[in-house]
Amino acid sequence: MRISSLVPLLLCCAILTAAACARDETASVDTTAPTGTATGAGAWDPVTTGTEDAVARALDPGSVSVRLVDYRIEMRNTIPAGETTFHITNTGKERHNFEIEGQGIEEELENDLAPGESGTLRVKLEPGIYRIYCPVANHDEEHGMTMQLTVQ
Repeated sequence: MRISSLVPLLLCCAILTAAACARDETASVDTTAPTGTATGAGAWDPVTTGTEDAVARALDPGSVSVRLVDYRIEMRNTIPAGETTFHITNTGKERHNFEIEGQGIEEELENDLAPGESGTLRVKLEPGIYRIYCPVANHDEEHGMTMQLTVQ
C-alpha cells in the first residue's frame, strides 16, 4: 500500500481524535439546553450538537455551530473571546436570521435563511455579554427566540 493512499485515512483519524478529546473538555463546553428549550423530537441534543461543534472547533478553533429552530436558538452559551465564525443552519420550518449585539457590535447574516439553508457570520468578539436573537418578524420579542452569550 502506498503512503499517499493513507493520507485521507490519517486525516479522518485525526479529526475524530480531536472531536473525542474536545468532548472531554466538559469544563469549557456547555452541553445543556438553552433556557426555554423544548424537549422531544427535534429538541436540543447535546450529544449530536456537541459532536458537531467539537469537529467544527477541531478544524477552526473559533468555530461555533448554531441551529435556528422555530422560536429557539441552539448553541453554546459561553465561548472564548477572539475571531469567531458562527456556522448557522435553519433547521426549522420558517425563515430565520441570526443577529449578535453587544460590546459595540451589531452584526447579522446578510440574508434570512429559508428552512434547510445555512450561512456563516464572522466577528471579532471581546469579553462580555452579547445578545443573540432572530430579527425576523419579531421572533425574538413575540416568541422568545433570543439568548444571552457570554464571551470570556
